[in-house]
Amino acid sequence: MKFWQQGVLLLGLPLLCQLVFSSALVVMLIQVDSAIQKETRAKQVITCCQEIRFAAIKYISMFAARQFLSATDVDKAVQTMTVVIAARMQQLQDLVNDDPPSRALAVHYGENLGRFKEIVSYASSVAEGNTKSLALSRFINEPEYYEELMLAFNNLTADERSLQDKYAPIVSDLQPKSLASRASIRNLTIAAVGVDTAIVALLVVLFGKQTLTRLRLLMSNIRLFEQGEPNLVALTGKDELAELDAAFREMARNKSLSEDRRRTLVAMITHDLRSPITSATLTMDMILEFEAETLSPSCLSKLRKTSSELHRLVRLTNTLLDVDKLEGGKMELELQRCFAAEIIVPSINAVSGMAEVKKVRLNFDREQSNQVLLFCDPDRVIQVLVNLLSNAIKFSPANSEVNILIQQLPSSTRWEVRDQGPGISKEDQLRLFEKFTQLDQSSQTKKLGSGLGLYIAKSLAFAHGGSIGCSSPESGGTCFWFDIPVQEQKPSRESED
Repeated sequence: MKFWQQGVLLLGLPLLCQLVFSSALVVMLIQVDSAIQKETRAKQVITCCQEIRFAAIKYISMFAARQFLSATDVDKAVQTMTVVIAARMQQLQDLVNDDPPSRALAVHYGENLGRFKEIVSYASSVAEGNTKSLALSRFINEPEYYEELMLAFNNLTADERSLQDKYAPIVSDLQPKSLASRASIRNLTIAAVGVDTAIVALLVVLFGKQTLTRLRLLMSNIRLFEQGEPNLVALTGKDELAELDAAFREMARNKSLSEDRRRTLVAMITHDLRSPITSATLTMDMILEFEAETLSPSCLSKLRKTSSELHRLVRLTNTLLDVDKLEGGKMELELQRCFAAEIIVPSINAVSGMAEVKKVRLNFDREQSNQVLLFCDPDRVIQVLVNLLSNAIKFSPANSEVNILIQQLPSSTRWEVRDQGPGISKEDQLRLFEKFTQLDQSSQTKKLGSGLGLYIAKSLAFAHGGSIGCSSPESGGTCFWFDIPVQEQKPSRESED
């Protein structure tokens, strides 16, 4: 499964569950809201009936007590109760308007209420003037009037009871259901959160564990590739990691093939070509040494140029062989104790001819060099110093100096080669020791190098456990340096014996 599919599943499955739970929650909320509306309406219907009944009782009481109260005050109170009864009756009709049976009960209830008000108002309409209170009191105390009034009140009460009998069960039934629905909503919400969390955690653990395992295998392949192991373990699956691993293993195979071809080429150059070139060089040197007097000046000049080119080919072949040994880990150092003079003198002798041609003086402190003791491979350190001296001479102006300095540091011996050349920029210093790197040079100096000398010098310095670098002081020129640790990297031959 590809990563984008895993992402869709990781996000989509919890989202789908959330939608299901949300839909169920919305349905339950709608049901609860509908139940609450029904319960509220039933309570309002019952409340309206009770308020109308209380107002009717108060209506009767006012007329019964008119002989003891002021007619004006009683009339005002009666008018207020009449307004209240009318408002509650209108509210009751609005509440039951959408239910035909309830609406019929409310209409009948309103008719009885109107009959009741007519009977009560009748006594007030008969009396006039100051005799009004006495007349009302007489009507209240008459049996026929009282019986008619109570009959209207009882009819009103019966209609009220019918409405209450219809709506009271709604309240009593919906209250526990509403509480149960609220509990269900709470439980559903908790369950939704728990299920979503469990799904996400399960998917994260499942995909995360699988992805981490595959990443470890990919990192193992990278480490094997760094160690030069061409046989890498393939990742299973069809996701992006498997595609990346396939591309990486293909790159590793191509690099391995390229490395094999390079080694084959280097082997051919260093073995198949080295012998004939060395033989031709020795033959040419013997001719120049023993037969030079018998040759014409023109022929002698051409032979010397040919000898120079043959020597350059031998140096290039040796350089390629050294690079192959260093990169293949086959360069073995023969460490021994020696004095710095044993390295400096052969190095100067190796480049003296080049220095004479360029008219460059080579300077070093002979007394100090005879006192500094090293533990190294002398031949390889000579090779490093010769490369640095050759490079310094090549870029030094005529009639200048190249100085070899030795400085004893706490943990190493520092060698410095200082010239009076044009210097090197900081950008070029960073890439100077890379393979096949040559700075911008004139055509005469560029053809003298292969771009491998400083690379080999760096590799040999690292092989000794040291370091190498360069700098260009503000005073001018360039300073190449390398360090050789003072600790013994291997036991000496004397201690082995």
